[in-house]
Amino acid sequence: MSCSSPHTMGSQSTYVPAIGRFYICVEKRERDSKFNAAQLPLLSETRPCRGFFKTSCSIMADRSAKYLATLLSRPSVQDYVSEQFRQLNKRQVLRMQHDPRYSVSVATSAVGQARNRYSNIIPFNYNRVRLQDTSLMPIDPSRGDDYINASMIQAPLDIPRQYIASQGPIQSTLIDFWRMVIEQDTRLIVALSPEMENGMEKCARYWPLYNEPPLVLQGHHLSVELTTTEPEQHDEKADSLIRRIHATFMDDQQHVLKQTTVTQLQFLGWADFSVPHDTHPVIALSHLADQYQPKDAGPMIVHCSAGCGRTGTFCVINSGIHYFRMMQKSSSQEQELEKDDLVFTLTDAYRRQRTTMVQAVSQYYFCYRALLEAYQMEHGPIAL
Repeated sequence: MSCSSPHTMGSQSTYVPAIGRFYICVEKRERDSKFNAAQLPLLSETRPCRGFFKTSCSIMADRSAKYLATLLSRPSVQDYVSEQFRQLNKRQVLRMQHDPRYSVSVATSAVGQARNRYSNIIPFNYNRVRLQDTSLMPIDPSRGDDYINASMIQAPLDIPRQYIASQGPIQSTLIDFWRMVIEQDTRLIVALSPEMENGMEKCARYWPLYNEPPLVLQGHHLSVELTTTEPEQHDEKADSLIRRIHATFMDDQQHVLKQTTVTQLQFLGWADFSVPHDTHPVIALSHLADQYQPKDAGPMIVHCSAGCGRTGTFCVINSGIHYFRMMQKSSSQEQELEKDDLVFTLTDAYRRQRTTMVQAVSQYYFCYRALLEAYQMEHGPIAL
């Protein structure tokens, strides 16, 4: 897999890699006759801007949802979405080229390159997941032993969601993947890709098949087994397989060092670089993930193959649904949305934490559709 690079822009802009609340810098463009103030807001500011609103949170949630409904009802919606996606790509290029705070030097080191599935989808230094538990395996950070291709992701707008966006592990990083699961106290893995697609490996299988013996790695230091009585359960609404997987790290004498049991939700209906035909299964998957994510656990791991396209799309949809719920329950709270566009705000925030989150314009458009559908499923149709 490779990502086409958008054209760069000759602009002086300041970007701040912040978690949570953030400033947004927008490039100036000419107004398109298809879009005017009566239809859709334009990103036309030339300074760091904050679409700042202090109002009733339930009103804000309704307004954001109405924005989605208004947007999707316009004949020009595809043009608008494409332009917004182009703006996101430009911002990403500017950050990567001109802001040293978005360095990827660890991921591009010799050790990092050997552990990356794709050379162009890699974590930033500042929020990469670091492997730190020396009881599981010796670690020398100076040699890059602490590196794994995964990023810590914090939802913006005070949305109470955290994720680890990870590539699908390769054979040589299976142990590192399970080390990350244990070290981060992850209890839920959302897998958005099959192991193979079109004859190519997209994710090394890090669990054994039903009726197989435990998956044993590095001699006998790691054992992974299915723990459910049935091989897997199938959630028809979420089009997902549900597995319970137990992993145990042992020392040379086979004494247990650490162990954990996780739930894996493997979504079946999402091809690479594309989107499902219907939003309902992904919305159901989001609800299912919330159901299986313990409140006292570490962040859920979300991965596809590269850990950006399908992964970013899921994170936008899941956190967007939580945003609507949070705003409906709150009495008053300051929030920052760029021109009411929740999808743009979330996508831009996640791209500040991992490159190319929401990789394709079709995935970006799918986020608008899914969040509107999710809102209407809980609150009913929106009157325009």
